[in-house]
Amino acid sequence: MRAWDTSALLKLYSHEADSAAFVALADGEAASVSTLVAVELFCALRAKELAGMLARGGAAIAFARYERDVGEGLWAPVDASEQVRREARRVAQVCAAGRLGFSVRALDALHLASALVNRTDTLVTADKRLAKAAAKLGLEVLP
Repeated sequence: MRAWDTSALLKLYSHEADSAAFVALADGEAASVSTLVAVELFCALRAKELAGMLARGGAAIAFARYERDVGEGLWAPVDASEQVRREARRVAQVCAAGRLGFSVRALDALHLASALVNRTDTLVTADKRLAKAAAKLGLEVLP
């Protein structure tokens, strides 16, 4: 099972220049997402609407499509349980370790921890910082 983050999902629910690459990765198989995605995606869609990148009411329509897809089992939300929160702290430590260590953003650590707890081996993301952290943790990063 693959895990998707908000930056990748946004390309499925609102058109962007590279949306086609992400649509090709959405193969109809269930994929895991952090429960954080719902709030992040809603806020990102609203921001695009406010910026005129989505028509008026477009954010609500796009988010309703996401919720429908969750209901149909295309996305499997992983709760931010105590296990996920513990794993997020480990993710932050692993990323910071070593001569080339780096800090990881809190929400990124939670997204990665959700993927790891759900035993996914691949992360679909458009976020370069998240991709760097995922790779350090041994996850395959797409696209």
